[in-house]
Amino acid sequence: DSKGPSGILSQYGFLDGELSIDSLEKMSWKWSLSDVEMHFLNRGRRGFEKLNFISGQMNLADHRFSGLIEKIDFDKGEFKGEISFNVDETFRSGLAQFNVSRLIFSEGIQGLLFGGSSSTAEVYGQAKIEDGLVKKWRGSIGFSEIDGVNWNIEKLKLNVNYDDKLLDMRVKLKKLNFLKNHEVAVWMNPLVYQFSKDLSDVEFSNVSGSIKVKDKAGQWDKFVFHKDKVLLTTQGEWSQQGIVKGKVLTKDKGTKLNWGVDGSVDNLSIHLIPKSEFFKGQLKKKITLTQWANLENGFQNILPFFSNSTVSTPIENLESIRNKVIIEAKKIMPKRNDGDNPDE
Repeated sequence: DSKGPSGILSQYGFLDGELSIDSLEKMSWKWSLSDVEMHFLNRGRRGFEKLNFISGQMNLADHRFSGLIEKIDFDKGEFKGEISFNVDETFRSGLAQFNVSRLIFSEGIQGLLFGGSSSTAEVYGQAKIEDGLVKKWRGSIGFSEIDGVNWNIEKLKLNVNYDDKLLDMRVKLKKLNFLKNHEVAVWMNPLVYQFSKDLSDVEFSNVSGSIKVKDKAGQWDKFVFHKDKVLLTTQGEWSQQGIVKGKVLTKDKGTKLNWGVDGSVDNLSIHLIPKSEFFKGQLKKKITLTQWANLENGFQNILPFFSNSTVSTPIENLESIRNKVIIEAKKIMPKRNDGDNPDE
């Protein structure tokens, strides 16, 4: 066993550790990486999260790297859990397992991702990596609370499956609240308060449903919202071109109203589908939402997983650690004369 040099300066930070070498094909090391950053990109806005240090262990055997990230010390956040991995020598194909019981980012990154603040998150799942990209993901993400500008979510859980560009999410949350001046509240008021002319806050409880997205098209299905004695269910879809079609059913004290949702992402409209002559005579006008772009941003803030956001992870830094360690291992390993027998 040999100790490698400490304090290797790299573009990713300051690398330190202890290296145990059997051969260049079989080795293990404990390492720590300090003074590094994670980068985030959400809808063209960029943010950075400073990490004081990351520590873990890594092994090389049978041309594969396996290891564990045990500690991540955020400068202004928190991490409690483990990230394990098993990848090939290129670090471009393999598996990563996430078992994180507490994760919270700094206020700046929370604002970037959610448009507000969030509680600690839980992340459990497994990712399959091919050609340097996440090809499959199966797991869950949970938040106790997320607060945005004029909206709030309590006890959100997402069961997420991602396979071959198909994102399939099961959504559950205890409470979903929009203040009356939020774009979504303006949209929801006619559905839950029916014919009231005054805008009110909208608070739903026990919300659940599913969302599927692939190639910019998608659908929502079996979504259920509870508001006092009002039950709202909805399903629909949107195309790659942004054409939206769906329906909403509201039930209130035995009264049922069917609503249609159609239009495009630029001009979404909600209208009643009357089933009686009374409603046909009384309700001819469509309720039109002209600020769909703001509504779309609202939904993206609620579920930032929909948005075009990218996050660098500590796993991406491991390839640089591997390169540095192998370089140093070659320096440490005794040089063999041409006449030496490697098997002796």
